[in-house]
Amino acid sequence: MIKLTLMKKTSSRQTIHYSKLFNIHGNSVKSVASGKKTYKDMRYEKLSQIFLDDNNFSIFDVGFGLAHFYEYLEKHHKNKNIIYSGSEVVREFYEKCSNKYTHLDFNMHDLSIKPLSKKYDYLIFGGTFYQLAGSKKKEFEKYARRMLINGFKSCSKGIAVNFITDKVDYRIKGLYYENLGKITDFIETNISRFYTVEKSYPLFEFTITIYKEDIIKSKFKKKAFKKYFKDFRDQ
Repeated sequence: MIKLTLMKKTSSRQTIHYSKLFNIHGNSVKSVASGKKTYKDMRYEKLSQIFLDDNNFSIFDVGFGLAHFYEYLEKHHKNKNIIYSGSEVVREFYEKCSNKYTHLDFNMHDLSIKPLSKKYDYLIFGGTFYQLAGSKKKEFEKYARRMLINGFKSCSKGIAVNFITDKVDYRIKGLYYENLGKITDFIETNISRFYTVEKSYPLFEFTITIYKEDIIKSKFKKKAFKKYFKDFRDQ
């Protein structure tokens, strides 16, 4: 009960924060507080690494904002058959995108409270964990980790997430800075040991892609690798 109350309070702060931004800036990148479009496109490029070997799949965009990731996919991955959908906790974003993209499936859902009701191939957390929005760092840390756990339960192939690194040369009040060692230790202990870290780009950020074991297993079919997977070890 305490954990759910914490999640709801943290999520509510996110809702209030982004609602205010939208009411001020409207249909602008400023409403999602993610900086210049050049930066957003670079983040999307790194998040997209998770599905580059796939041509037919579904993507669920957690905290889709103004559906900028959908616009990126339409421009840069138009040769792939992608079924795009997403969720929000900010009603203004939900209503704006639902009216603009009537052919897409958007919904209001708080992933910190429970997993999705159905599974999607990939879940994307693009800039989802940047703004503290009045939460304390420890509160937000628990919030982010809970969402990653529920997100992994809601995917069939994997999830991709980006964070601002705490290894920076300056800090901006109100942003959430993540420690790479802490988050990867959490992922390996609580989610999956199959993941990649991308940090070789100019922004003070990093992107992590986390995979289901079956996806990795399908890429390493030689007999010598079988002992490293659960179904072999459990026999």
